[in-house]
Amino acid sequence: MFITSLQYHKITITILADCINAQASVIKALTIKITIMAKKNKYCYGWAIWTNYGYGWEKESVYDKKETSYSQVKADAKEYRIAGAQTRITNTRWLNGLKGTIIRKNKTYEQQKKYYDESGDFESLGAIFVYWLECGNETAEQMQETFREGNKECKNFILEDLYHLCDKKQLYQFVRIFYFGKR
Repeated sequence: MFITSLQYHKITITILADCINAQASVIKALTIKITIMAKKNKYCYGWAIWTNYGYGWEKESVYDKKETSYSQVKADAKEYRIAGAQTRITNTRWLNGLKGTIIRKNKTYEQQKKYYDESGDFESLGAIFVYWLECGNETAEQMQETFREGNKECKNFILEDLYHLCDKKQLYQFVRIFYFGKR
């Protein structure tokens, strides 16, 4: 077996071959596997929405340019302005993660509700989490990731929803999931 790699214009081609009967410079290859890997950028690029409710500028949301259009970012900024905030949209970049995709983060309660309840079947995000826990649709890690996507206000609203929807034991189970990733 031999392995060889070639690089041509930011594309790496790796060839693995199992060889038999290497007679007089003739190599018969049983299998040749070619893997083409594009070189990943060091950074991901996108936009950030900054808001000012009268006590300083804070970064509210970050969007990846590959996944979100600028018109959607402007629409989300408009929602913050309707809520009474001054808004600013800036270009931003961050180190490319291991998965190569951005995590949704700093989302408002309304944005999370709209994203996870497309059909409008649930009255709140808390109801969605209760459904996920009871039906087993989401693992503890997935629920924790979803919870962490929201901004501080969103997290507080989710916990308040769960306070009203669950008994004490189930509420503590959600706290363990959200903050420790364990059921």
